[in-house]
Amino acid sequence: MSRYAFTEYAEAVLSSKDGVYSPATLQREKRRYDRMFRDLLQFYNKGEISTMSPGRFTEDDIKTYLSWRRSLGFTQSEYRHEIYSLNQICIFAGSSVVLQVLQRYPLLKPLSGHERQRVLTRSEQDSIVSSLVSYGGGFADIRAAAVFAIALGCGARTKEVQFLEKNQVDFRTWTVTFTHVKGELTYGRPREVPIPPVFHDSLSSYASRRNELPGRRFFCSLAGEGLSSNCLREDLNKIEAVSGVHTDFRVLRRTFGQNLLDAGLPIEAVSVLMGHETTKTTEKYYCRLQNSDAVTMARNLYQSVGYFTKVPKICKKGADDRIRTGEPLWRRS
Repeated sequence: MSRYAFTEYAEAVLSSKDGVYSPATLQREKRRYDRMFRDLLQFYNKGEISTMSPGRFTEDDIKTYLSWRRSLGFTQSEYRHEIYSLNQICIFAGSSVVLQVLQRYPLLKPLSGHERQRVLTRSEQDSIVSSLVSYGGGFADIRAAAVFAIALGCGARTKEVQFLEKNQVDFRTWTVTFTHVKGELTYGRPREVPIPPVFHDSLSSYASRRNELPGRRFFCSLAGEGLSSNCLREDLNKIEAVSGVHTDFRVLRRTFGQNLLDAGLPIEAVSVLMGHETTKTTEKYYCRLQNSDAVTMARNLYQSVGYFTKVPKICKKGADDRIRTGEPLWRRS
């Protein structure tokens, strides 16, 4: 194969996933392989790796590349994606060299823990919502505000926003139904999500303009045609430019879940509204009860049900005397 064998294998890997993964996921994977190719080509031109063919990478080649990537200080999540994609293309080319390197050099493995990903702070959310009040004018501007409303207010994925249909937004009950969900042909299930009142005006303004246009998609162009994932990201960029807060669909989705959890909604309910199979996915990758909130809930529990107000049997002897004298119930041995 030519020096561009890496690109040829990358295209084959992506083709094998076509129809299994969403277009947005495949596009992210393609961008990762394109960037990976450019980085590896620089190493190859400098003579620091021996080949550009994934099937002939040596352990030294993989070690050199992964050591460099890890030194750049990316998050563990990003580093895990890097290793996964590199291993996928090597396996497709008939080589298990990535797994061999990780076994021989365990320090190159990503950490097993899953760090908490960024969510918008309350002040950032307030800033964006405030900017929506005065934001608007043209159809594209009104649409951008509505895209943000569905993304943050309903925790929608890019695909779910892109393929949302007009009849799936109910303005009588203020709910939205997502049917084109992640894994819709296998494990994914349609779900209904209520729309927060703070976003009602933005969605109503957009819907009144949208009803004048043809097409089935809720979010569309002036010609009534559906939007690409890139176009939806550009809509979010417009809101970012006005509010000064950097965000994307993933951050908005995590923030949606964290907001519900912080408000006291059980994680089981949050998991259902986010379209997860189990609460493990919700807690590990998206949102988790904050420690300060857990402390407050525990204190409320103590006060409401008298938790630990009775003296445990193991310290009952002499406890009454210690209570009268103000001594602690528990003593160090």
